[in-house]
Amino acid sequence: MPPTPSRSPALARRLLGAAIALCTATAATLTPAVVGVAHAQPLDPYGPDPDALAAGAKDAGDPEIDEAVAAALVARARELIAMEAWADAQELLGEALVRSPDGAAAAEATALLPAVKAKLGIDAGGATSDP
Repeated sequence: MPPTPSRSPALARRLLGAAIALCTATAATLTPAVVGVAHAQPLDPYGPDPDALAAGAKDAGDPEIDEAVAAALVARARELIAMEAWADAQELLGEALVRSPDGAAAAEATALLPAVKAKLGIDAGGATSDP
């Protein structure tokens, strides 16, 4: 049976009151969650990866790993020398010297570097002259 005109405004007020109560309860529930999210800052996509920094810190002082990496860099530099990619070979030899300055790979890199620099036209002494 449809509501009578005299009861219709009362029903509308009750429904409106229930809707307002529901909205108020929902807002009260969600407000702390939204405020908490608003203060959170996103990670910098271009910044350093915190996990990688932690992993890098673990092996930063291990001379065996440093020597192995330097040896791999020198081996790749030899391949680049065979392909006559002089600039890339020079880069890898320099990185090998930085990674393990006192190891066997450093001695090999030091021996190869003057020939590579000569092919690039770089003075082996490293000094530049001003005109």
